[in-house]
Amino acid sequence: MGLSGEDCYICPQGKVIPFTKVFYEKKNNTKKKEYRALKKVCMACPIRSKCLGKSAQEKKFNIIYYRPKYERNIARVNSKKGSYMKAKRQSTVEPVFLVHSLNF
Repeated sequence: MGLSGEDCYICPQGKVIPFTKVFYEKKNNTKKKEYRALKKVCMACPIRSKCLGKSAQEKKFNIIYYRPKYERNIARVNSKKGSYMKAKRQSTVEPVFLVHSLNF
């Protein structure tokens, strides 16, 4: 995220890469967000060759639409309470499931 809650990213040179559109990736029907810098922003950039490669004219990238929710869940799972709950589940629920699976 970028400036004061705006949906954008800031490149290493301090330029804004704004949100462009929401779309569904055709390969696996995943909802994504596209961010794209204007061509004129990238043309005069001193690190253009490192950032864009040989043929690209502008910086463009996609992230999964639900990324903030994924990050929040990862933080919750990796917290002290999350570790405790995982250990508790592994010691109570999963061994019982394994025993029932082996009997069938």
